[in-house]
Amino acid sequence: MTGNAPNQRPVISLGLSPVLLAVELAGAIAILVSILPIVQFWAVLPDRIPIHFGLGGQPDALGDKVMIWMLPAVAAIIFVVLTAVSRYPHNNISWGEAFWFG
Repeated sequence: MTGNAPNQRPVISLGLSPVLLAVELAGAIAILVSILPIVQFWAVLPDRIPIHFGLGGQPDALGDKVMIWMLPAVAAIIFVVLTAVSRYPHNNISWGEAFWFG
């Protein structure tokens, strides 16, 4: 198969269209909005909170109240990584090379 060598790939400068800017802004706002209730109600949260619910809707696992930060933290990490990767498409590497599978 023929193709460009990695060092011959074109560098593409991607601008933010109004739609893309709106989507990025909506994602950032959604993450911030998910953090606000945690901050607002932190003082009244019990020390142990349900972290998993069974099929019947009853909690079947409890965790420290710090676990409530897990979802916004993972969402923020995914948002930042995907935003950064989408801005620089010419710097791609093989996932096999990155994780020593290939």
